[in-house]
Amino acid sequence: MAWISEENRALLAKEGMERGQTLTYDSVVQLTKKYPSLEFEDILTIVKYVVEDHFKPLMISYCKDAKKLQEVYSSFEFAFVYKDLALIDYLINRHQNDVLLTHCCKVYSLGKRLLENNISAENLLISTQSLLATNEHDATYIKLKLLEFTAFLRMKQLQTAFYLLQKLEITISQLDNRYLKTVFAARFSCNLALGYLNTHADFEKAELYALSTVVNPTSENILLGAAYRILGQIYLYQKNKFDQSYEHFQLAISIYEEINAHDQIDSILYQDIVFLHNLHNKYIDLNEKVDLEEQAHQHIVRGNKKRALELLNLQESKYGASKYSFFYRAKATNNISFYMNALKIAAKEGEIPVCYWMFEEFDKLILTTLN
Repeated sequence: MAWISEENRALLAKEGMERGQTLTYDSVVQLTKKYPSLEFEDILTIVKYVVEDHFKPLMISYCKDAKKLQEVYSSFEFAFVYKDLALIDYLINRHQNDVLLTHCCKVYSLGKRLLENNISAENLLISTQSLLATNEHDATYIKLKLLEFTAFLRMKQLQTAFYLLQKLEITISQLDNRYLKTVFAARFSCNLALGYLNTHADFEKAELYALSTVVNPTSENILLGAAYRILGQIYLYQKNKFDQSYEHFQLAISIYEEINAHDQIDSILYQDIVFLHNLHNKYIDLNEKVDLEEQAHQHIVRGNKKRALELLNLQESKYGASKYSFFYRAKATNNISFYMNALKIAAKEGEIPVCYWMFEEFDKLILTTLN
């Protein structure tokens, strides 16, 4: 059920408005005129509470009509959160000649290119840093830093991404715009969870930040799905937490199904869940959607090392060697040099939980060799 504050629940009761009743845009406008202190976050939570299944069209109309500066900033972020490219275009066309919003339009034009997968990580970083050089508003500064984080993450510069992210917490907490503060805080926590997982293997802190995104009342489904997926990845690397990991991957899938996020569903099904089974030495059915490296890994789990090596040869002939192809080749051949190559790449990329896992497997090989 959609969250709503006690103050706004009381306001609805005063106005005789109930959850599930018909709500028109005109009635939303009248509500804002009668209660001018209502902010964007109030309007969003009220509309979502009353007509949860049909709130987006009403909010899109509200965003298009927004005139106050803070409301326009919130409208841009709402459009970004819901990946509404048409709304972003509308807002840019409407506000790009407003001297107070020109920079904001440029920031969200860049964000739109990211949503469209129409920009490389390198160009995203260059464009983000160029806009940061002329930035004068905290809201767009935070947005740009989050885009910069995404660029470094996609470039596999995990330590740099995590370092930049940590410096944002105070700036977010000082925002006057409540909607942006809560939305940015939810995304910040989710990204920080990913950072603590991948750059420190600090499962406790990673879990704490992921859970803070889950309980944030403004977290939308796309972000909730990401948080549950991160929780699945956190538990994946821990002994005796196979079931916990699998359960959270399933929770993420169920949320992504509600919003038809098929790419994310496939990624969990054919990457995360397969890797979970392989890492815990459990059998799982395979199909062509599973990448060749994890198919090879599963064949090692099954004891079919010959087939695993055939798949790794095919993988490397198509895409070249990676930390995983070296690592699985080492597991299939007990060749220490392959282990060392895998560890070097994993350490360079900064994925600490992967490094720890590989070290554990390496120790097993050494013990086997000594015995």
